[in-house]
Amino acid sequence: MRQIDNTNKTITLAFVGVGFSAHSIIYNLNRYINTGSNIRILLFDRRSLFGYGVPYNTDIDHVLLNRPSKLMSLDYESTNDFYEFLLNDKNKYNYHTRKQFGYYLKARWQTLLTSLTCKGVSFDFIADNVSKIIKNIDGFSILTDNSGQYCSDVTILSSGNNRQNNIFNLSGSHYVNNLYENFQVLKYIKSNHRVLIIGTGLSAIDCINFLTKNGNFKGNIYCFSRTGMIPSTRNISNSNLKLVEIPKLLNKKDIKISHIIRALDKECKKINPNCSWKEFITNSNYFNTNAIKRDLEIKENTIQSILVSTNQAVEKIWEKMTINTKKTFMKKYYRRYMMQRNPMPKQSALMLLNLIEKGQVKYLADEIDSIDFKDETYLVKTKNNALRFDYILNATGQDLNASNYDLYNDLLSEGLITKNILGGINVCLETQRTINNKGDVNENLYCIGAKTIGTYINVNSAEMISYRAKDIARLIVKNMKLVKLQENSVVV
Repeated sequence: MRQIDNTNKTITLAFVGVGFSAHSIIYNLNRYINTGSNIRILLFDRRSLFGYGVPYNTDIDHVLLNRPSKLMSLDYESTNDFYEFLLNDKNKYNYHTRKQFGYYLKARWQTLLTSLTCKGVSFDFIADNVSKIIKNIDGFSILTDNSGQYCSDVTILSSGNNRQNNIFNLSGSHYVNNLYENFQVLKYIKSNHRVLIIGTGLSAIDCINFLTKNGNFKGNIYCFSRTGMIPSTRNISNSNLKLVEIPKLLNKKDIKISHIIRALDKECKKINPNCSWKEFITNSNYFNTNAIKRDLEIKENTIQSILVSTNQAVEKIWEKMTINTKKTFMKKYYRRYMMQRNPMPKQSALMLLNLIEKGQVKYLADEIDSIDFKDETYLVKTKNNALRFDYILNATGQDLNASNYDLYNDLLSEGLITKNILGGINVCLETQRTINNKGDVNENLYCIGAKTIGTYINVNSAEMISYRAKDIARLIVKNMKLVKLQENSVVV
């Protein structure tokens, strides 16, 4: 490994995207570096949302976090940091809004900048889009849209969530894509407008929540997805189960889906003899009141508890699956997995149940044949109907194809990074360093978050991002030889 000698020079770190992921890495860097460290940090964020990013924009009202406040934190080793920050604002459900989490991130960000500045770290805030990254002998050249040119020793690709798939190639003034960037547009939807939401996952639930609680919206909301699945309702009392059968899978060289199902079924039976993993395979939550009511009546969802408890093993299991097995999983089981692994809060389930029973929210069961935009409305033709909508909101799954993002496509073309067959870019499982087209590891080019899908299966949860951010910070510090890490700090 080429270590960066910082004896006579300032070490420059560059973060491309400065939301939660970058914030968490810098938060952990602050733990490891000493006063007098020669570090300059370049922060590139085209939206100027430094430290909190799009999903936690403080302009977004009412939209709940989908994880309990006690499990949301910049610090993986102190998961209740956000909860403690809230002080007297703890509610009985233990869920808070994205806006409140954004205020937490802003407050921690200011404290962090002050602490690092006192240690001699300097910052450059660059509200510009990075268009190109060039690898040099001594590091990287970074070019921006507005003709900016910068140099760094270490670069971290931390550009946050991917945009939604535009599966119908829609456009028009009343089509809203990239929801968390454009939630404010929803305020212009009139109370009697008809709205179609494409998607029935957590983003769709967020849209419904925002629309119905932000003003006096009384219009009809239709939801469409090809599967009709909705997230399960969170009922987890223990997220740290001591699993036995799942760790045993790591002894296998080639892990198949059948191995995983058998192991999970055994774990279920040990915890709850009446629970079967086959229920997960054959049953799903669909867009109807019966499914939601059934979920709300469950006191403890064994399947959810097991899935959350696999955090430390799941990526190693994923690594031992063949490409074909991974493809099968993504096609047949990924959506079911995510609906249980990332459930919605009870408040959201109660809200959705109420709106469905009132008839304000409906599920469009027909397959959509075409969508045409004319006279400021969308004509949606299905096999059995033709419906008009004033707005269409895209709440589909994320576009996982790294080639569809200009910077990453350029890096792929130059061979500096390589594409994972499942859409993201290849990184080392243990270090998150990127891999070039020669199969070599880029020692000082890291990637974290949604663009690493394929290497990892869980790429968006705050918990897993803060876990990986901690490791990246340790590796950067070790490689820069800035400070001797404590003996109990593990560096991969």
